[in-house]
Parts: sequence; structure tokens; C-alpha cells
Amino acid sequence: MKKAIVLLLVLAVLGGAVFAQVTVGVTASGGVTLFDQDTMATFARDGAAYDLLTFKASKDKTSVAFTVDNFDSYTTAANFVFRDWYFATANDMVKIILGKPRNGDFRAAMDHGWYADVGSTYRFFGGASYGAIVESTGLGALTLGLGLGIPEAGVDSVDMLEKANLAVKYDIADVGTIKALAMLDLTGNTGAVQTIGASFGYTGMENLSATLYTRAILGDDNQFYVAGSAYYTMDKLYLGFEAEYLSNWGGVDAPSVGAKVAYNVTDPLSVFVKAGYKTDETMHFWGGVDYDFIPGLTAEFEAGSKAGDVMYDLSVYYSYSF
Repeated sequence: MKKAIVLLLVLAVLGGAVFAQVTVGVTASGGVTLFDQDTMATFARDGAAYDLLTFKASKDKTSVAFTVDNFDSYTTAANFVFRDWYFATANDMVKIILGKPRNGDFRAAMDHGWYADVGSTYRFFGGASYGAIVESTGLGALTLGLGLGIPEAGVDSVDMLEKANLAVKYDIADVGTIKALAMLDLTGNTGAVQTIGASFGYTGMENLSATLYTRAILGDDNQFYVAGSAYYTMDKLYLGFEAEYLSNWGGVDAPSVGAKVAYNVTDPLSVFVKAGYKTDETMHFWGGVDYDFIPGLTAEFEAGSKAGDVMYDLSVYYSYSF
């Protein structure tokens, strides 16, 4: 009897190994400034939530998958968060996501953001709430999305429906992708706002990446911005351009533009110049040298002017993901 039980357990484990897959991912990036114009040395991570430890598990395409994220996993504030409990229908027409989604299917942003102030368009629920997402998967180039925010503290069911998120994405062959996401609030409550984001990503030319996107928050105090970027690589030459305009965004009405030109002298060595005009009405000019020791580890010396002040630093930047 005991041998039979052991055999069944072995078969169960082998069966699980055949139909289930578990992966672990680690992502981190940042830099170490060795010295700057004030003789300061500084360690900095890239943003507040970019160091990430992820566990992913899936059984099969038509069953279930989930992701467990540990944001800021290299700080004392680290917390595991179950995200994106994913289900797909047997006929592959609909995908259902439950939990605290990080779904970015309808999101847009600048790739680099050298001089950007505005960030990106929103995720479902602003990426801050639990809920449910239903997303079409069987309409060819067209993808539709419905998001219902359902916080742990509870929400009135009618309010949940009146605060639905609606999304659409359309892929145009050999041209690009159109995306839109609307976060509604039709409750009529004081301070109710509607957030709308839309973008167009152009991919119709080899070596060119270009994105135009906008976001509007409509309510008692309307806010709006529009941003665009284009990056082009030609042999060893790299050209980048970014621009944005803010209207009442954080109380600011101003444009911002930035450009970068880089040239790859040898495989590990590149030189660059970049310039920009910020929404704080200051000009920035920079020039520098990058040296790639190995993939993911780069030393950089740059010098320039920021708002009229002379700036320079020597830094080592790291980035890894596996």
C-alpha cells in the first residue's frame, strides 16, 4: 500500500513537471557616481520600483498562470504582491486577469526620458488597485479590454461599474499600433475625474522607434499633456529626440524638448552630446564618453551645463535582468 502511495506521488510530481512551468526573474538597474563637481559620491537606483524579483508559474495556455512580484526587493520596504492571476478560455477568445494587475497592454511612454517630466499613460486602475480585467484575444489585430477596480476595502457594486476602465488596441500591419485607455468615474461624486490616455507607436521604418502619446485628467481642474519621442540608429550613429507639452500639469504650463547624438567609436566606446530645454525654463547641455566593460556594466564621464551651472561626474551604471 505504501509503495502504491509513493508511486502515485511520483507520478503526480512528474505530471506536474510536464504540464507546469515555474520561472524566477530578477531585474535591477542603477548607478554609482564616484565623484561630481561637488566631490560627492552617490549610489542611486533607477526609480522607486524598478528592482524586481518575480516568480511566474503557468500550467498551460488554456488554464491558469500567475505572477508574484516583490518590488524594491533590495530595500527594507520590500513586500511580496500577488499579481495577474491569469485565465484564458478554451477557445482562446478571452483572457481574464485577477489580482493587482500590472497589465501594460494599453500603456505608452518614452523609451528613455532624458528630459521628460510627464511619465507615461496609465495602466488599468493606475496600477494601484486590485480588480478584474477581461481582455479579448481572438479578434485579430483588434484587442478590447474591460477593467473593474475592486479594492480590498470594498466598493459599492454600482460605483464599481461606474468607475470601469475601457481600453482598445489596434495593430496596423507595417505601420504601428494605436492604444487608448479610459478610466471613468460616472458616479457624480464631488471630485470625480475621468482619465484618458491614447498613443500611436510607429514601427514602419527599420531602425526607427517613434511614439506619440497624450493623457488628460478631466474634472474640476483639467490637466493635459502630450509627449513624443523618436530614436533612430544608423550604423554607428544614434539620434534621439523627445518633446512634451504640459497644460496645468502640476500647476505647470510649459514645453520641454531634448535631443541626443551618439557615435559608437569602437564596440565598447561611444561618445555623445545631448541638449534640452526643461519645463522649469532651464537649458541643459552635456557631452560625454561611455565605455561598456561588459553587457550591463558601463562607465560614463559627462560634463556640461545645467541651468547655467557647470556640472560633471564620473559614474558606473549597472543593469541586469534574468
